[in-house]
Amino acid sequence: MKAFIHQSFGKFLLNRSHVHVTALNEQCAVQEIARPKSISELPNLVKLPENMPSAYQDDPGTFKMIFLSRINEKKGLDLLLIALKDINVPIG
Repeated sequence: MKAFIHQSFGKFLLNRSHVHVTALNEQCAVQEIARPKSISELPNLVKLPENMPSAYQDDPGTFKMIFLSRINEKKGLDLLLIALKDINVPIG
């Protein structure tokens, strides 16, 4: 049912929408499938400190990793989790 709705109405609605993207590559991807009324690029407003603390700062024996994004298949989290089992770093 979802595929039917996307194919029947999706492009029609996208061509009449205002789209917000966070990067130029997202804008290009949208323009490949539709011609929306407008596209506004508003980058993520996350500012990292210049002297970012090390991942090992709290405990030199522990590796810490943070993922700041929406969870989506194209982000490759499944590949990351598979790769993590092959590295030799204490995970805690």
